[in-house]
Amino acid sequence: MSNIAKFTDADMQNLAIMFAKQYNIFRNDPNPKKYIQNISKADYSEDFITWYNATDDVTSSSGSGRLYDSRDLYELEFLANRRLGVGNMITEQYSRDALFNWFNPKKVDSKNTIVKIPGFNKWLSDTDFKNQAIIWNTHKRTYGIGLLVKFWKANDDMSKPAPRKPPRAFQVIPPTYLAAVNTYDTRYLTYDEDIWEFQGGHLKVKKIHRSRIEVLRGYPKTDEWRGYSALEPCYLSLICYYNALIAVTKGLSKWGNMIPVLKSASNTPTPAEYQNFLKLMQEFVMNNFIILGKNDELLNQSTNIGQGLFQTLEVFKEDISSSTRIPLNVLFGRSESGGIGGEGALTAERTYLNGLSNEQVQLSDDFIRIFESAGFNFDGIDLLWNLALQKTRQQQLIEERMELENEMLRHQVNSIKLENTMLKTQKEMFDKYKDTFTPEEQIQAAKNIEEDFQHQRSRWTDFEKLRQMISLRGH
Repeated sequence: MSNIAKFTDADMQNLAIMFAKQYNIFRNDPNPKKYIQNISKADYSEDFITWYNATDDVTSSSGSGRLYDSRDLYELEFLANRRLGVGNMITEQYSRDALFNWFNPKKVDSKNTIVKIPGFNKWLSDTDFKNQAIIWNTHKRTYGIGLLVKFWKANDDMSKPAPRKPPRAFQVIPPTYLAAVNTYDTRYLTYDEDIWEFQGGHLKVKKIHRSRIEVLRGYPKTDEWRGYSALEPCYLSLICYYNALIAVTKGLSKWGNMIPVLKSASNTPTPAEYQNFLKLMQEFVMNNFIILGKNDELLNQSTNIGQGLFQTLEVFKEDISSSTRIPLNVLFGRSESGGIGGEGALTAERTYLNGLSNEQVQLSDDFIRIFESAGFNFDGIDLLWNLALQKTRQQQLIEERMELENEMLRHQVNSIKLENTMLKTQKEMFDKYKDTFTPEEQIQAAKNIEEDFQHQRSRWTDFEKLRQMISLRGH
């Protein structure tokens, strides 16, 4: 009994994995007898394996990657909020960048025709929907699912269907406190979130009706009721990056760049002498001085503790950037390069803005569904999202000027097209009725048409000069 007590949780986990491997060998191999003699040598911890399969246990923590093993939600939460700044950037900061500048309702068939919906802005402000929506999308990116709970009054019976009137408040509750309890029920081949029943709260005992919860899922997972977290595709790189930061910090704090090596005058020190020297060395190091014998020697050997570390961390960073589609200079605070592909900062910024725009479009249908269920008419109305992240007043004026100049050029082109049509009609009418004119009238009419054409060509030349000038000013 005393020996069993010495086993740790990790030892028991390795033992279970060992038995599982042997069971799979006997169950699947047509000739399992050849493995019987190797049972005592069963492999349960091999450091120098040739390669890892995608489903191999590459870490010792829960949610390690074994088949049908779900990622621990608390691991994702710690990576996003309590461990890595890059994890917070992928989840919360990305969500804030995408949603903070908000949107305006506009007509579906128009580019920027803003529509005013009576009472809509006041309702958004009273319910604090904007801030809750940012958290909602953050949870989707962190856990793979976001749960937005709607409230109508303080002591409402949450187990009953939602009232048919606008909610008075919203609150985002993480899936660690709120979860569907009937995910096995479905009308289709995979999970159907419309018929889920929820249980939640601090003690997870309160029943909440599905109509009171808005569900936002990440990229769907067939074997999970939640979607993929934005952290999961690059989970291994995040864990390796995180452990590398810890390991190098511990290594530098313990060894620095040099490690002391003591050479003794004895050719073959006995174990007792070695132990005495080790104790003496430790005591001297702790007191920041060392006393050596006449023939002893102390060398400071270089540890090369950081050799290759920078290149290794760069590989992890690039994989994280590739998975999240966030450029390196945005994700890790760089300024000199965009990272993958060697693109510059401007190209990287454009890539980042495109990603934010895609995030906004993905949320539009979910938002409109919430607004319509709250009683607002969004028939024929879409959401015009804003991406004014860091625009100065000068940049805004420049953009407004460019829009005005483009509008002027558009009217100029339409006017020239109309005049060309009129000249063509005038020419056709002259050719048709020229026989009824006297020779003097024919000459005068032809001269007038020629002057009109010359005037039109000069206007087109002026238009081209104006277009080139505006184009140069834009650069």
